[in-house]
Formats: sequence, structure tokens, C-alpha cells
Amino acid sequence: MNTPNETEVAGTTPGPGLADPEVAVIIPAYRSLQYLGACIESVESQEEVKAKIIVSDNGSDDGSVEFIRDNHPGVSVIENNANLGFSGAVNRGLKEARDAPFIALVNPDAQTLPHCLANLAKALAATPEAGIAAARMMNAHNPECIDCMGVAVTSAFGQISIGSGRSSLPGFHKQRFVPAACGGGMMIKREVIEAAGAFDEDYFLCWEDIEFSFRAYRCGFRCVYVPDAVMLHASTAIMGHWSAINVFNYCRGALPTAAKLLPLRRLAPLLPGILMNRIKIAVLYAGGGRLGSAVKGDISGLKLAFKAFRKRGSLPGRKPGFELIRLLKEGDRLRKVMKYGELFPSEQDEEPSV
Repeated sequence: MNTPNETEVAGTTPGPGLADPEVAVIIPAYRSLQYLGACIESVESQEEVKAKIIVSDNGSDDGSVEFIRDNHPGVSVIENNANLGFSGAVNRGLKEARDAPFIALVNPDAQTLPHCLANLAKALAATPEAGIAAARMMNAHNPECIDCMGVAVTSAFGQISIGSGRSSLPGFHKQRFVPAACGGGMMIKREVIEAAGAFDEDYFLCWEDIEFSFRAYRCGFRCVYVPDAVMLHASTAIMGHWSAINVFNYCRGALPTAAKLLPLRRLAPLLPGILMNRIKIAVLYAGGGRLGSAVKGDISGLKLAFKAFRKRGSLPGRKPGFELIRLLKEGDRLRKVMKYGELFPSEQDEEPSV
């Protein structure tokens, strides 16, 4: 039996009036000069869309802003006076995006391949219940290797980049619903922003895309993975996967996300598993010499969880708690698929009835 996130969906047939849709492309940047040129050029070369490119720069001191103005005069540049993090940069870009019906988020270390943006927009237009679309992100250093096909969260609040490190994954040859999209390669319908709000700036880095996707789900919008919308992504090339700032923020985000989005009676039974997973992750990072960053992140996350819990009453949307639990169960299922590389007989995907 299908859960909301195991369902394949229809193809990318354009909806009425979708010819050359307007897409605001927000590139949040910080010291990204090495990658920005290729990123912007890949977006400028997109066909079948009218792309308005917005670079929201978080106070870079590497000449990024000057480079854009000298070489890409058609790009709008927002100069933030400080490093506002991913969410802060995106939110400044959203203000500049104004009334664009589609908003794409593209990391500066990513490149959009031909028709990527058009295929994301077509998928959203053809799938009424979808409000977010996830691109097929491939490893820029090994383009046959998947970087991310959406994001999932397990019931222990472990984060999964779907397909990462593989060349393929069962069930992902067609469009399908996934729990969340990666913030470095996603497209959002304007009405999602209007209903769910902007990104939560309490998340400096990591988990902000999951929190936003789950919040959109509360408002009735699902996330669709689009296999023919392809990007190349030099994952964590700028910050570094094992950098202190990345480890800190990765560990910091789990507890506040759980506290903010899950009803207490749904959260309580999961707490032992969540806390045990925090210990496992700290041990993992200890092996890479980042135990201090991981522990500091978890402590900061615990403090932030109390603030997040107080936000629950003002959250938009009224999706029942058990619906959000289904997203976590889908994360548990995808973790097994990632580990064993196959769908089990009781978990085979069914054909869509869209």
C-alpha cells in the first residue's frame, strides 16, 4: 500500500500557459568566487524559462560581487553586510524575487544542465498537490554518481541524502514524491511561500530545507522528485563536509526540527531513538576529529529546541501529526533501500493513479 511518499507521479507535460515561465533563481553565496561563474553561466543558458538570477551574497571578501558585476551585468546582486547563513541569504533573495510564480534555489557550487529549470517548473505545474520540486543532483567530480535526489529523515531524526554515492536507486527512474528537497537544488511554487512562510533563520546552515519542506507539507504541499531536471553539484565544496562549521550546524538542527514540527504525543515515543542517534553521530564525528563541534552543535540544538517548541502554536497548516510521522517512516524505508540497494517485496512501489 502506498504512503504519500512512495507514490510515483505523472510526467512533465506542461500545463496551460506554462510556455517560458518566469523563474526567480536565488543563488545564496559566501566566498564562492571559484564556482560562481560556471553556476551563473549554466543558469543563463537555460531554455524554455525566463530566468531572473539573484545572487544573495553574505559579505564575501573574495571579489565575488565585483566579478558578477563585471561579467554578468544582468544578474541582480544583493550585498548582505554579514554572513546571514543559508536561510538569511535566501530570504533576502525572496524579497527581490517579488511575484515570480516559481522560485529556484541553486547552490553556487552547482550547475544546472540543459532544461533543468524548465523540467522542474513543468513537473510542478503538472502535479497540483506538489509545491516543491527536487532536482536530480549528480556529483560534479563523478557525474555518474548521485549526490542527492531529495532528502529524507528517519524516525531517529537522522538525515538521508537520497541516492548519495550510488549510480541509481530502485524506484527513482520516474517522478515520485519524496519527503523533502535539498536546498541546493529545488524549485518552489510562489503559493507555498505565501502559505508556509519563508525559511526559518534560526537555521544558519543544514536542516533548513527539511524544516521548510515539512512545514510546506503541513500546509498541504508535497515534494516531487524530477529525474530529468539534472544538476552537477560539488557537494560541500565551499564549507567542507568535515569542517567545524558544517559539523556544528548539522548536529544543531535535528532536535529543534523535531521539537518544532511534531506534536508532543508523537514526539515522546521517538525521543529515546533520537537521543541515541545523537550519540552515534557524535561518535562518528569523533573519528574524524570533530567531536567538539558535534557536541557543541547538539548542546546549541537542545537550547534552540525550546525556542522551536514555543513556535509550534504559530505554525501554518493543520496537517495531522500522524501524516508527518508517515514522512519519517518513509525515511526509515529509504534508509534500508540505500543500505541494501533494493526494494523489499512488501515495499514495492505501485503504479500511480494520478
